[in-house]
Amino acid sequence: MKASHLSLLALLLFACGLFAPKPEIAWNNDPENVVLELSNCCGFVPYETAINALPDAIIYGDGRFIWVEINDARQRVVMEAQLREEEMAALLQKMVDAGFYGWKDQYADYNVTDLPNQCMRLRLSEENKSVCEYAEGAPAAFHRLYGELASGAGMAGKPYVPEEAYVTSLAMDFEVPPEDAIPWSVEDLGISLAHAAGGIWMEGTALEKAWEVVNSTAWIGGEADENGDYYRLLVQVPGLSLSEP
Repeated sequence: MKASHLSLLALLLFACGLFAPKPEIAWNNDPENVVLELSNCCGFVPYETAINALPDAIIYGDGRFIWVEINDARQRVVMEAQLREEEMAALLQKMVDAGFYGWKDQYADYNVTDLPNQCMRLRLSEENKSVCEYAEGAPAAFHRLYGELASGAGMAGKPYVPEEAYVTSLAMDFEVPPEDAIPWSVEDLGISLAHAAGGIWMEGTALEKAWEVVNSTAWIGGEADENGDYYRLLVQVPGLSLSEP
């Protein structure tokens, strides 16, 4: 009897995907329009982690694809690739065919506390849809698709560096200075981090260095060393960061 119940459950789950709504694969191709976004944020985390959070993957209307990897040194590596229109359509079609538009908006087990909410958001011309999971309950296909997209979907990307971002410095007082702090040269970069305490817009080489600092550790961001003064950085990229400047 138990086996029969499991077989029936599997059949029902298959049917849910088979008969889920399947909107046309068409989207607004504006380069600033977010068509697909995957996020896993934030739960009970330090302030710096929440402000510096990025989507695990994001695809814009023009096919620009950005995703985040964590390397063996536990550093955040942000990658970028350009999808052709047919490649982008195939990825979105895979989501629709998996039953995405038939899934519930939220799956959750609220007996567990302080976890992030893992979400997939798809914006097609006909219909927008978000599916989120807190702790557990989402279909296996949710995790399969999420994992594929969050790892770059097989694309050969290149490191991404934003052209402009809002950078805020947090002065840190360490009893033992961090050995892996990244040097910040005011002479070379033209900006003192002391002047970024209230937040400033950065671009060029200064932003490249700030981006290196904030990605140097995956969890909380690394530290910058400006002549023996130590800072943590908050880097918010317009149109990308989960916490907009």
